[in-house]
Amino acid sequence: MAYSHSQLKTFEECALRFRYKYIDKIPEPAAAPSPAMERGTIVHDTLELLYKKIQNSGLVMTREELHTHIETKMIAFRDRYNAVSELPLSAEIYADELDISKSMIDRYYDSYYPFNQTKINWLEQNINFDLPNGAKFRGIIDRLDFQGDQAIIVDYKTDKSIAPYGTFTETYQQQLTSYAVWVMNNYPHVVKSVTGKLIYLRLQQEVTWEISHDMLTQAVTNITDKIAKIEDTLFRYNMGEKDSFWPVEWTQCRRCAYQVMCPLWKHRFQDDEVVIVSEIGETTIKKLVDKFYHLNNQKKELEDNLKGIKEFLEEYVTSHADEEWKKLYGEEGELKIDYKNELKPRDDKNNELKQLLLDEWLLDLLTMQVNTSRLTKFIAENPERLADIADMIEKKEKYTVGRAKEKKELKK
Repeated sequence: MAYSHSQLKTFEECALRFRYKYIDKIPEPAAAPSPAMERGTIVHDTLELLYKKIQNSGLVMTREELHTHIETKMIAFRDRYNAVSELPLSAEIYADELDISKSMIDRYYDSYYPFNQTKINWLEQNINFDLPNGAKFRGIIDRLDFQGDQAIIVDYKTDKSIAPYGTFTETYQQQLTSYAVWVMNNYPHVVKSVTGKLIYLRLQQEVTWEISHDMLTQAVTNITDKIAKIEDTLFRYNMGEKDSFWPVEWTQCRRCAYQVMCPLWKHRFQDDEVVIVSEIGETTIKKLVDKFYHLNNQKKELEDNLKGIKEFLEEYVTSHADEEWKKLYGEEGELKIDYKNELKPRDDKNNELKQLLLDEWLLDLLTMQVNTSRLTKFIAENPERLADIADMIEKKEKYTVGRAKEKKELKK
């Protein structure tokens, strides 16, 4: 298998989708394409057309010609989308995507016209090279420029913002840096240095970096480590561990074409409406799932309400401690009041007491509960320490309400 950055990304996002797509080679069922992703494809295609025209004839296409190309591509996209989507692409989304695509090309036109800043050597170049571990790696370079003995690997981005540093280094920078392997292998006598360049089309900004030997080594190491993880997972799968490629639920699941076969989702697509007889009468599995869902939500809401009411009543009873109530009464029910004294660390001695208990191994490190049997033994063996401990704690009165019952009627 020849690996690519998109394959590595797929595996990291969902190992099962990787298996379906690249191991089992199951064709992806037709699904509505993402308008945002298609927009990126159309913009890339438009820039490729612009530069190919310059390469072949030396002529620069006008903005209007580029806009026409975008419109043609967008119409084709809309037709494909409507053919497989339950709902047609709305006129608002279509207009927005068309406008954003044109505006990105216009910004690029303003920034780089007449497009002769560098010598463009390759456009949309498919590359293949061997990694140190023997694995094959492949990719596509959007654009490869030359300036003297410097090679510039250019990639276009249609993102709304520059990616955070962690994402940037793990994806975009690593991708272009790894492509420098192919550049150095194919132009060893021409290229002395390689630069990565990301052009953010929506922002009219460039991010460039010189690809050092250390950066190149690190990028290749990261790739080989990821491939090793994939191949280890594949080995375990082939040895009978069928769950080694595990599904992961994340935000892009809603657009995954393999939902219909994924164990996380496939029951959703089954006609599971056979009537069954249960303790609550005739129903179906899907109706039982819905009932459980709603009852569980009600249970959580009831538990939260009970907790809030209980805390309020306990505060109320505490504030009326001098009344010495034993029960609280409503119109229909009654609650028993329990009273007990609790020993609590004094606020100003809390850390000191905790340290003493830890020093004497009287506090369970897992549960952070006092081992009462050890404490009793410790006090018996060290009676002089009793006064120290007593000074660190205080007695607090605590009232609790509970054990709700139906209110008894008074005898007449």
